[in-house]
Amino acid sequence: MKHFHSMPPCVFWLAIPLRSSCVVAAVLISFVITADARSWKDATGRTIEVDQWRVEGENVVFVINGKDVEVPLTKLSAEDQAFAKKGVVEQGKPPPAASVKKPAADQPVKLPNGDVVIQNLPAPPLDPEVANYLPLSCVLVLEKYYQWPSDLLNLAFKMKWDPERTDWDQAGFYNAVGKEARTKVRFTGKFDLDDLAREINKGQPVLVWRCWSTARDEKLAAFAKELQSNPDAELPSARDPAERAKWLVEHDNSSAITSLIIGYNRRRGEVLLRIPFWGADYESFRMRTEEMTASGYGFWFFDRK
Repeated sequence: MKHFHSMPPCVFWLAIPLRSSCVVAAVLISFVITADARSWKDATGRTIEVDQWRVEGENVVFVINGKDVEVPLTKLSAEDQAFAKKGVVEQGKPPPAASVKKPAADQPVKLPNGDVVIQNLPAPPLDPEVANYLPLSCVLVLEKYYQWPSDLLNLAFKMKWDPERTDWDQAGFYNAVGKEARTKVRFTGKFDLDDLAREINKGQPVLVWRCWSTARDEKLAAFAKELQSNPDAELPSARDPAERAKWLVEHDNSSAITSLIIGYNRRRGEVLLRIPFWGADYESFRMRTEEMTASGYGFWFFDRK
């Protein structure tokens, strides 16, 4: 079984470099400023236009396409550092209720179509130069989502994670996360919808190792798009032998991928998946529960606390 860890291309200069320790800072004040688009410049002179931003401790958080992108103040030009800090001083009071960030561990949303889905998951810090980042990304999403008192990136380095290699003890790392994050970790090798639903209903995504191919995930992502415009669309029946033949199962030459299960729909017989930072098509896509039973071979349950 070959784990797949490559990253999609990323040209956005606000990607945060990986480092062995995370920036830890008290949140002095947090608010969203909305104005005409402003050109922001980093320390090397590269620019980007952003019209929503806030300051949290020693970071500026840009709101881009509805998502938060954290950038240390020290990565910005001296002029923009002063501008950001000046905004905090001038505001001097909490934001209006509509601008306050939602709690880190929201309850799942129940949609009219039967979906029960966890929304507003944060994005992990990114480094476009690191190929072997995917094994960490899902856990780092959970670390931010639950606001764990931990430094899981530093823990991965201590456990011999290497950005250039894939042969490291991922399972051991996930077990060690529990101690580092002061939480409970549970593993099962078999998919069970009732077990999954209990976790999702508590607002707890599930990390899954599953057999994978580019073509199959593109097909599933395309269906999720189709469903947005056609609520009556359905994945091919699980009873169709031709469809079942397309499902990926574990064997010596198969590839695998790490993903998050973020929801389920009993009425449709589907689970909702997310691959962090792979783009909009993979923020939420679907798979039949029968296919997840066939292709999923490792399920990790992390309690929020």
